Amino acid sequence: MIVAISVWNQRIAPVFDVSRTALVCFTRQDRLIREYTEDLPEEDPVGKIHALQGHETDVLICGAISGNILDLAEMYGIATFPFTSGGVEAVKTAYLQGRLADSGFARPGCRRRRRKRCRNIQACLGSGNPFSRE
Repeated sequence: MIVAISVWNQRIAPVFDVSRTALVCFTRQDRLIREYTEDLPEEDPVGKIHALQGHETDVLICGAISGNILDLAEMYGIATFPFTSGGVEAVKTAYLQGRLADSGFARPGCRRRRRKRCRNIQACLGSGNPFSRE
């Protein structure tokens, strides 16, 4: 599974639409296989989604994201964890352990919208632990 994490200063970038960097992680069976940093198009949110799609990204973990960009990501089959906050290493570990939906990673004031998207992700990826699939 390929997971992209929008990054700024070793934390989840506060706003995906203007983020410049993604940490691209290859995972298999709850383990990180390899990762690298990818530059994203600076002023083109649609281009960011196209770039992630070009890397065959399965999951996007990000901070705030505009509704139309979120819809585009999901239209391309990229499951999203929007409105996420925290340090990149903690978020990555939580993702691998299936704990990313914990409220400790929700941006302040965004819990209600975040829960709604998490239910969509679970429906999209199926039952069980979606983080262990290849």
